[in-house]
Amino acid sequence: MEQTAAELTLQQPLVTAAFVIQLETAIAASDWGEVCKVAEQSFFSDQAGDRTQIQTQILNGLLQALEWGDFQVRWDVSKLLPKLGKAAIEPLLNRLNDLLNDTTDSDEELQWFIVRTLGAWEDDGVMLALLEVLRSGNPDVQSMAATVLAQYGDRSLTVLKSMLQTGLEAESSLWAVRILANIRTVETVEMLLQLAVHPDTEVCCTAIAALGNFQDNRIAIVLIDALKSPIARIRETAAEAIAFCQTLTCDRRIEVLAPLLWDLNGPVCIRSATSLGRLGENSTEPLLRALKSEPLPDALVIELVRSLLRLETVEALIGLFKASQTMSLVRTELLRALGRVRNLKDLAVAYLIELIQQNLTLNDRKLAVTALGNLAEPDAIDGLLEQFTMVDSSLRFHILQALQQIDRTGPEPIVQTTIQQKMQDITISAELKSGLQFALDEWR
Repeated sequence: MEQTAAELTLQQPLVTAAFVIQLETAIAASDWGEVCKVAEQSFFSDQAGDRTQIQTQILNGLLQALEWGDFQVRWDVSKLLPKLGKAAIEPLLNRLNDLLNDTTDSDEELQWFIVRTLGAWEDDGVMLALLEVLRSGNPDVQSMAATVLAQYGDRSLTVLKSMLQTGLEAESSLWAVRILANIRTVETVEMLLQLAVHPDTEVCCTAIAALGNFQDNRIAIVLIDALKSPIARIRETAAEAIAFCQTLTCDRRIEVLAPLLWDLNGPVCIRSATSLGRLGENSTEPLLRALKSEPLPDALVIELVRSLLRLETVEALIGLFKASQTMSLVRTELLRALGRVRNLKDLAVAYLIELIQQNLTLNDRKLAVTALGNLAEPDAIDGLLEQFTMVDSSLRFHILQALQQIDRTGPEPIVQTTIQQKMQDITISAELKSGLQFALDEWR
């Protein structure tokens, strides 16, 4: 029999009392996980009785659980408190303020969870409190505050602008610029342009990097000026950002980046090479010219090879092939990456087949064989089979794997048939015949 509305009304105080008793029992036992369970039950139960009456007890219990619980409990509380609405904001702000002002209480994890929880509300009081967090505190807590503030979008710009105008310590300015980087408006660009000439290098670099995500005619001038900075870190950051500055033509970007390939600072040279590798075929000439200007640091040689390969132009590949004849590091790095070429496979295969016929180190020979397998071109089969004259078993397994890759990607398996045909040739050497037999025996 269904209960009447009057009977349900009479039962509500009993249900409310039951929830309160369960909650108080859990709090008394410091069973914070149980506190979370009772709170969650009250949120989802349609028999929780007088919700106004129980809300205060639930809020008190969850705040204690947040204070004294372990990481998992705090994580659960941070998801439950927002269900209580704005009633939870004031006690959370008060506790956060206490933590920020009390140097003897360094529960940084609690600060982090309070900040994370406050992110559930778009409230001016919360925003101001989080801006205060940026002025002090643990970097992890500041990072969470910055993440939350970025969610406020335009609403936080006015306060950030005011803070920056009054002058902030470098660390606070750094967090401010990180927030701005995630707010895509015209006003944001204006603030970032100011920060891009900040006296603190870290703030300046962060602003320059953020400007690379926007498109505005004013940005190009700032980035070009930054390329001339006496501070290497700023030049390096600008060299990366300018590659994405679409208000400049590719040719203009290449023009301003190319001189930095000869910068006195190695990381600046490397970053410039990376950016040039993103700007198309007209970057080929300055990159090859830099590669020929020996001696070079190994890290720069590797990045120049990678950038030229990224261009995938005939001129770039031929230039690399020539450089590999005299520079062993170029050859090794080329072999590591050549298997990923997609537009000029024929040229890559021809180079690799010619190379493996020369006197290579065992490691370079394995790299060349692996690259041929990755290119998966049938034209490489005969050249790979000739390598079975090598008696090194590890090399033979590399050859076998490369041939199987070619077979799997081709229209139909042909390698085993080709091997059997070669085995019937009475003119082949004993070493090659032994290697071919090895391939047939080990074929999977």
